[in-house]
Amino acid sequence: MQGLRSRDVNNLKDAVRQLQRRPGLSIVIVAILAIGIGVTTGIFSLFHDDVYVDRLVTVLSAGFAILATLLAAIGLYGMLSYTVAQRTRELGLRLALGAAPARLRAMMLKHVGMMTLIGAGVGVAAAIALARVVEAMLFGVSGYDPLAFAAAVAVLAVVVLAASYFPARRAVSIAPMEALRYE
Repeated sequence: MQGLRSRDVNNLKDAVRQLQRRPGLSIVIVAILAIGIGVTTGIFSLFHDDVYVDRLVTVLSAGFAILATLLAAIGLYGMLSYTVAQRTRELGLRLALGAAPARLRAMMLKHVGMMTLIGAGVGVAAAIALARVVEAMLFGVSGYDPLAFAAAVAVLAVVVLAASYFPARRAVSIAPMEALRYE
């Protein structure tokens, strides 16, 4: 326990007292409490080899990654759904002129698919570039995980297909005259 100061030990004692008063606190709450009362890195050196801290960091990192992917998916769905809905008048006009509904849905999927390919290319390129930065900051951790990259692209691609297909299907299913009046 080199580098451990008496102030750090007192802070640890305070954290343990708080834990004894409320036995239902989890390790996450204890870590947040310890940081909140000003525990320095000397205290966390006591837990360096402890599995709980490693598990805490892993679970928090995975949770934030899942949350970020979910937020990206929700935003992407909203933006693409709005984009397809904005073209309802155009789809109504094409329907009135005799276009097949299946062809209009395919046209919308192709348009959104091209945007998706461009976005996925830029996103993967940015992720690979940022992986080098992460790799430089972490010891013994690879920033390149092709499975994670592929999973993120696959999830967002499914969201893109749903975000474009369902509004396009709805726009094509209404009567052409209603679509022309749609705003």
